[in-house]
Amino acid sequence: MKSTIPHNEELESAVIGSLMSDIKAIDDVAEHLKPELFYKKENSLIAKAIIQLYTENNYTDMITVTNQLRKNGTLEQAGGYLYLAQVQAHTIHVSLLKYVLMLKEYQMKRDLLQAGIEAQKMSLDEKADAFDSVDSVAQAVFTITEGNSVKEARNAFDIALENVNDLEKQASEGEEVGMPTYINNLDNILLMKGGTMNVFAARPAMGKTALILQIAKNIAKANKPVGILSLEMRDKELIERIQSNESNVPLESITKGKMQSHEWNDYLNGSSRLKDCPIYVDDTPALSVLQMRSKARMLKRKYDIKILMIDYLQLMQEPSLKNNREQEISYISRSIKQIAKDLDIVVIPLAQLSRAVETRGGDKRPILSDLRDSGSIEQDSDSVTFLYRPEYYGISEDENGQSTQGVLELIIAKQRNGSTGTVKLKFDGKYQRVSDSDSEVVINNFEPAPIRNSIFNDDIDKYLT
Repeated sequence: MKSTIPHNEELESAVIGSLMSDIKAIDDVAEHLKPELFYKKENSLIAKAIIQLYTENNYTDMITVTNQLRKNGTLEQAGGYLYLAQVQAHTIHVSLLKYVLMLKEYQMKRDLLQAGIEAQKMSLDEKADAFDSVDSVAQAVFTITEGNSVKEARNAFDIALENVNDLEKQASEGEEVGMPTYINNLDNILLMKGGTMNVFAARPAMGKTALILQIAKNIAKANKPVGILSLEMRDKELIERIQSNESNVPLESITKGKMQSHEWNDYLNGSSRLKDCPIYVDDTPALSVLQMRSKARMLKRKYDIKILMIDYLQLMQEPSLKNNREQEISYISRSIKQIAKDLDIVVIPLAQLSRAVETRGGDKRPILSDLRDSGSIEQDSDSVTFLYRPEYYGISEDENGQSTQGVLELIIAKQRNGSTGTVKLKFDGKYQRVSDSDSEVVINNFEPAPIRNSIFNDDIDKYLT
């Protein structure tokens, strides 16, 4: 009976034969080549030997492949010398990459079939948790698509021209470069662009949530959709803070339901102004990485969000790595960065700092090594900004003798494509408001910003020839 498993033995033999006949052919397909592409066991073993030889910079001809199979102890399982000779007679004289990608399609179908079989088993298992089963199936499908994505290198000039066109469009249409927070002092130093991961980190009670909600409201009021994944607070609690901010009614009055008549009117008026404010909140607790990806993609597809905020990173989970916290956080961090790139959006994950900040002497300003659980957060991020309130630690005056009451310092400790430095803002916890301070912004490694629209008054092409 003919096998119903998706595969093509003739195509497999032709690819293997071409790899052994043309020692340069593998260079064009090496990034896609793996034993799992080949369904027939003999071909899979031969492919494994070819990959091993290529990795060690050896030729992949009949003799070297035979020796490698013998070294692996799989020569007989691979059909022996006779089968190798037969396979080598099948070669492809056109683009080998096209046929390797065809094999990849067969492999994806086999993987999808296997995922379906596993899904059927789990759905019939009365002891299996339905939510865990759905999560496992979705993870399997995501792994198939993620592991088989194809992206080729682009020419530097093509990329440069695309950059110029982007800047020309921004200059001619008056668009901002990147995603502004509309907090001027912060925007003078921090530049967040699509595809970037921008971490805001602090110890508890520093105002992390207030800051991102202020930024979310500012961006949404500029008619740019914002997504928020809240793992810590309920959606109603988050929006209560925005209502307090917008209506100028103390948060405590709102949460306790004890407002004066004038406050009630202000509260209603402020709340009504959120009608056309495109902020979308999902308060699913203990999100897995897969759920985060799924929700981010849905928010992008349904609402075209430009920025995604996650409150907060360390509350996310990856069940497969739950016994190794550092690896778990590293995986979560990499996944957040990947979703930013895939969706071309700004992602702001909040992060908790370790208790080392509290035990340290001095003014307790945070540093990069205080990022909790994993150094990969610093590594994966495009920028890291710490929140610091001196008055929280009983410091009433700064080094210049100025009062620290209501002062929120944002310490940009890392910025991959820009300067580092410190921004002083005003924090009003009563209304969950963060705003500009009159204090000067201190910028390290400062370089003047380029004049964006000076070259666009003439023909662009002459600047690129």
